[in-house]
Amino acid sequence: MEILEKVVKKVLGVYRIARKGYEALWDGVDTPYHPRRESLLIREKLAEGFRRGIEVPQGLMTHSKGECFDYLLGERTTEPASKALEASAAALLPSNRPSISVNGNTDALIVEDLIRLSRELGAP
Repeated sequence: MEILEKVVKKVLGVYRIARKGYEALWDGVDTPYHPRRESLLIREKLAEGFRRGIEVPQGLMTHSKGECFDYLLGERTTEPASKALEASAAALLPSNRPSISVNGNTDALIVEDLIRLSRELGAP
Protein backbone atom coordinates (compact mmCIF):
# COMPACT_ATOMS: atom_id res chain seq x y z
CA MET A 1 0.00 0.00 0.00
CA GLU A 2 2.86 2.34 0.81
CA ILE A 3 4.37 1.93 -2.65
CA LEU A 4 0.99 2.70 -4.26
CA GLU A 5 0.73 5.90 -2.22
CA LYS A 6 4.22 6.90 -3.38
CA VAL A 7 3.28 6.26 -7.01
CA VAL A 8 0.08 8.27 -6.67
CA LYS A 9 1.96 11.19 -5.06
CA LYS A 10 4.58 11.06 -7.81
CA VAL A 11 1.94 11.02 -10.56
CA LEU A 12 0.06 13.89 -8.92
CA GLY A 13 3.29 15.87 -8.58
CA VAL A 14 4.14 15.38 -12.24
CA TYR A 15 0.52 16.17 -13.12
CA ARG A 16 0.65 19.50 -11.24
CA ILE A 17 3.92 20.50 -12.89
CA ALA A 18 2.73 19.48 -16.35
CA ARG A 19 -0.66 21.13 -15.84
CA LYS A 20 0.72 24.63 -16.34
CA GLY A 21 2.20 23.76 -19.72
CA TYR A 22 -0.86 21.71 -20.57
CA GLU A 23 -3.18 24.65 -19.88
CA ALA A 24 -1.19 26.69 -22.37
CA LEU A 25 -1.86 23.99 -24.99
CA TRP A 26 -5.48 23.71 -23.93
CA ASP A 27 -6.19 27.31 -24.99
CA GLY A 28 -5.99 26.27 -28.65
CA VAL A 29 -8.10 23.14 -28.30
CA ASP A 30 -11.39 24.98 -28.71
CA THR A 31 -10.65 25.22 -32.40
CA PRO A 32 -11.49 22.07 -34.38
CA TYR A 33 -8.24 22.53 -36.34
CA HIS A 34 -5.85 21.92 -33.42
CA PRO A 35 -3.67 18.97 -34.55
CA ARG A 36 -3.88 17.12 -31.21
CA ARG A 37 -7.35 18.30 -30.19
CA GLU A 38 -8.86 14.82 -29.88
CA SER A 39 -5.88 13.55 -27.91
CA LEU A 40 -6.02 16.47 -25.49
CA LEU A 41 -9.76 16.06 -24.99
CA ILE A 42 -9.29 12.35 -24.24
CA ARG A 43 -6.43 13.13 -21.87
CA GLU A 44 -8.62 15.65 -20.02
CA LYS A 45 -11.44 13.09 -19.67
CA LEU A 46 -8.97 10.56 -18.27
CA ALA A 47 -7.57 13.11 -15.82
CA GLU A 48 -11.12 13.92 -14.69
CA GLY A 49 -11.77 10.19 -14.29
CA PHE A 50 -8.64 9.99 -12.12
CA ARG A 51 -9.82 12.88 -9.94
CA ARG A 52 -13.22 11.17 -9.53
CA GLY A 53 -11.61 7.85 -8.57
CA ILE A 54 -12.67 6.00 -11.73
CA GLU A 55 -9.20 5.96 -13.27
CA VAL A 56 -5.91 4.69 -11.82
CA PRO A 57 -2.53 6.39 -12.31
CA GLN A 58 -1.40 3.58 -14.60
CA GLY A 59 -4.32 4.31 -16.91
CA LEU A 60 -3.02 7.81 -17.52
CA MET A 61 0.31 6.32 -18.58
CA THR A 62 -1.40 3.66 -20.69
CA HIS A 63 -3.09 6.37 -22.76
CA SER A 64 0.32 7.81 -23.63
CA LYS A 65 1.65 4.39 -24.64
CA GLY A 66 -1.36 3.90 -26.88
CA GLU A 67 -0.67 7.22 -28.55
CA CYS A 68 2.87 6.05 -29.34
CA PHE A 69 1.41 3.07 -31.19
CA ASP A 70 -1.00 5.42 -32.97
CA TYR A 71 1.96 7.40 -34.29
CA LEU A 72 3.79 4.24 -35.36
CA LEU A 73 0.72 2.75 -37.05
CA GLY A 74 -0.34 5.98 -38.71
CA GLU A 75 -3.25 6.53 -36.29
CA ARG A 76 -5.43 3.84 -37.82
CA THR A 77 -7.04 0.65 -36.62
CA THR A 78 -5.26 -2.36 -38.07
CA GLU A 79 -7.14 -5.10 -39.93
CA PRO A 80 -6.52 -7.71 -37.18
CA ALA A 81 -7.83 -5.28 -34.55
CA SER A 82 -10.97 -4.63 -36.62
CA LYS A 83 -11.57 -8.37 -36.98
CA ALA A 84 -11.09 -8.86 -33.23
CA LEU A 85 -13.70 -6.16 -32.54
CA GLU A 86 -16.17 -7.81 -34.90
CA ALA A 87 -15.54 -11.23 -33.36
CA SER A 88 -16.11 -9.83 -29.87
CA ALA A 89 -19.39 -8.24 -30.88
CA ALA A 90 -20.48 -11.43 -32.65
CA ALA A 91 -19.79 -13.45 -29.49
CA LEU A 92 -21.78 -11.07 -27.27
CA LEU A 93 -24.96 -10.98 -29.33
CA PRO A 94 -26.10 -14.63 -28.97
CA SER A 95 -24.87 -15.00 -25.38
CA ASN A 96 -27.37 -16.02 -22.72
CA ARG A 97 -25.39 -14.23 -20.00
CA PRO A 98 -23.20 -11.60 -21.68
CA SER A 99 -20.61 -9.79 -19.61
CA ILE A 100 -18.82 -6.51 -20.31
CA SER A 101 -15.46 -5.91 -18.65
CA VAL A 102 -13.54 -2.69 -19.28
CA ASN A 103 -10.61 -0.81 -17.81
CA GLY A 104 -10.73 2.63 -16.21
CA ASN A 105 -9.73 4.38 -19.43
CA THR A 106 -12.74 2.98 -21.26
CA ASP A 107 -15.04 3.73 -18.34
CA ALA A 108 -13.82 7.30 -18.03
CA LEU A 109 -14.17 7.96 -21.76
CA ILE A 110 -17.40 6.27 -22.84
CA VAL A 111 -19.44 5.45 -19.76
CA GLU A 112 -22.74 6.44 -21.42
CA ASP A 113 -22.07 4.14 -24.38
CA LEU A 114 -21.21 1.28 -22.01
CA ILE A 115 -24.48 1.76 -20.15
CA ARG A 116 -26.41 1.74 -23.43
CA LEU A 117 -24.56 -1.39 -24.61
CA SER A 118 -25.23 -3.11 -21.29
CA ARG A 119 -28.96 -2.40 -21.60
CA GLU A 120 -29.07 -3.56 -25.23
CA LEU A 121 -27.35 -6.84 -24.38
CA GLY A 122 -29.05 -7.40 -21.04
CA ALA A 123 -25.64 -7.49 -19.39
CA PRO A 124 -25.50 -6.46 -15.71
